[in-house]
Amino acid sequence: MHRRPILVFSVLPLAIIAFIAIAAPRAALASQPEIIFQFPKDGMVLQQPPKVLQMCFKQPVNVKDLDKGGDFSFRLLRPDRFGLGMRIVFQADGYGVAIYPGLPEEAIPEGEWTWDYRVTDPEAKEALEGTVKFSVNSQTGQGILEPTPPGCSSGQGPVASGSTTSPGPRASEVITGTGRGQPEEDDGGPDALVLSLLAIGAIGGAGVLGLIGYLVRRRGLWPRRPSSGDGGQPPQRR
Repeated sequence: MHRRPILVFSVLPLAIIAFIAIAAPRAALASQPEIIFQFPKDGMVLQQPPKVLQMCFKQPVNVKDLDKGGDFSFRLLRPDRFGLGMRIVFQADGYGVAIYPGLPEEAIPEGEWTWDYRVTDPEAKEALEGTVKFSVNSQTGQGILEPTPPGCSSGQGPVASGSTTSPGPRASEVITGTGRGQPEEDDGGPDALVLSLLAIGAIGGAGVLGLIGYLVRRRGLWPRRPSSGDGGQPPQRR
């Protein structure tokens, strides 16, 4: 009558171990996006405001629309701290993105610009966030990218002019509005996935120990105390 709860307790750790065996490889494969080309880079000085910002990635990033599982954001602040609207164009293969800021017709004061970005891994949605500070100085700055820069090849940066390598078609465009704002702050908290796996592993380990103890006792390998009925008395002679 008491074997059914023990059987359930014995099977539960095996199910937990199977779950860990499936989930752990997926967590190990998750990786943060890696930038292999970026314009402008942090600290650059340009002759004029950029007509396009560009990033190329070592591995594809998540390019889904924000309402369909996408998770990305870009923000560009002028030296006077006003934000610019922008047109965001991801490559369909996920290896690159081009960002076209909505530059006004009037001249923008020279000074330091701020470019905040966030992109994510397509599977685990692990995020890469950063801030680029660059300046505009018409006297000492360098040139900017053409309005339509070469696309990014598969993990190798922009395709050189005349190359036969094709970066693939462009993904859907995203247009953002203007406005001020503050960069998102990192809460510095632990990874929820890692904590979940550790908790599950601890529960599974406890269950395995319980299963081993049960099997040892069932097979008679555990020393047993003499029963109270024996009384500890030697056999009597007749």
